[in-house]
Amino acid sequence: MYNAVVFVSKTAPDFKAAMVGESFLRGATLSDDISNNKGSGLNRPELLVLQQRTARGELVRLSTPACIDQFSGAFEAEYSAVLLVSKELEDMSLAQGSDINPISTPVPDRSSIQYCLAQRAPAPTCEVDLNAPLLGSVALVNSIALVAAVAVLFKWPSSFHPLVTLGDAISSFLQDPDPTTQGACLLSKTDIWHGRWPLTTAKCWVSRKHYWLRSVPFPLWIATATVWAVCLGLLAASLAHALSMDPSARLSPPGSASPHALLALPNTAPARAGTGTGGALVAALPQLLLAALYLTANALLTSYHLSHESSLFAAAAAAPTAWPRPLRVSSADPAGAQTSSLYLTLPHSVSAVLVCLFAGLSLVLSQSVFAVVVRRVEARVSSSSSSLSSPAGNAAAAATAPPIVALGLSGVGLVVLLAALVGLAAAVLGMGLRRAPPAGPAKEKTLGNPMVLPGGSCSAVISARCHPLAREKGLWMKPVMWGVVREDGGPLGISHCGFTAGRAGPLEAGRSYA
Repeated sequence: MYNAVVFVSKTAPDFKAAMVGESFLRGATLSDDISNNKGSGLNRPELLVLQQRTARGELVRLSTPACIDQFSGAFEAEYSAVLLVSKELEDMSLAQGSDINPISTPVPDRSSIQYCLAQRAPAPTCEVDLNAPLLGSVALVNSIALVAAVAVLFKWPSSFHPLVTLGDAISSFLQDPDPTTQGACLLSKTDIWHGRWPLTTAKCWVSRKHYWLRSVPFPLWIATATVWAVCLGLLAASLAHALSMDPSARLSPPGSASPHALLALPNTAPARAGTGTGGALVAALPQLLLAALYLTANALLTSYHLSHESSLFAAAAAAPTAWPRPLRVSSADPAGAQTSSLYLTLPHSVSAVLVCLFAGLSLVLSQSVFAVVVRRVEARVSSSSSSLSSPAGNAAAAATAPPIVALGLSGVGLVVLLAALVGLAAAVLGMGLRRAPPAGPAKEKTLGNPMVLPGGSCSAVISARCHPLAREKGLWMKPVMWGVVREDGGPLGISHCGFTAGRAGPLEAGRSYA
């Protein structure tokens, strides 16, 4: 929430400009009837001071392109006054009454400008602003979440058995088998989609390679691709805008934005009240997209590992030396050989990397898209060393003009985000190219695994796998494996598959099972 709850505003001079000729720089006398330039012009005393500083070589000389680039941004913090030296003003020392501040209007006839002389401004001052209402809201929501978590921790007894992990579901169905899936041990999610449930006949097993990619539901693929495309599209568009608007086409460092590449936001607040709060909230909105991307990526990886965990029960039956696997449950009081873990489906190694990655991306995003709040201070050229002076001080001067509120874009940060999201997409898709372990002997070249979950999890599919033989008692408390538990030597050759605490046989391609 940094840059939304806490954000920084700084001051910048509302600089003044005048177009002069070479005679002015050589010390030509100014007439007494020079009036102030409208809006941002220099008055006679200020022009005399600049003329004297020019003679002493105290002004910074800028080439014409550098001058136009420097002063054509939304604000200018480095210089407080500029003299545009024009070759068309040789006979007169000053362009009378011209309003040429590039903040409001383009410099007229830029081709006539030979170079510029600029007066440096004092270092800008910064203010750390706190969005108290938003901070209170965040603190309240987090407090409610903390109280709810503590209440659940101490209220529910250790005998509470939630249905959270795959082991919870298998344990529940082994204790109380679902009669609607009896005799359908090879039921698939596709059968349910096409209305072929309940199955009335045995189903032939076809051994196929299963890539992890097939474990993700199609709607989840669509949601993930949509969020990913929106994030990448907005990042690419923001980077293109930042590069196209900056004359130098440079990538600004994190937390810093070019004055040329700002996205202006409406500011209706008074000059000193509530400035930047709305801009800070707008700058925090991209964090919602990043949160949505985290949720979809987490769900996608969860589908991968849920199917993989299920497939290991059948893979154990394929290896003669493999041992049955205990059920991993979420209960604080596991029964028998059951095991309890501190994760739901994603292993700690995967979830920790994912959380750390998105925490880093959130920090980079906060330094790539952020609120820029600039309080414009009236610039007055005086004979003192400071070029920002006001009888009432800078605080009063800052209130003379509405502050600038905009979104700043950091080119380097946007490039880092783009590279990270592309790399994350490649890693997730690459992980999806892994194959499920085969459920048959290697010498028979069995490729498929009947316990995988194509198209994602489905309670009916899991239920259909959980119909053990009548002699198997208390299976949910024992290490188990899944495979052929009853062979039928009749002419139909129909066998039954299920969980067992003993040895289970591997499935054979082309045979029917019920």
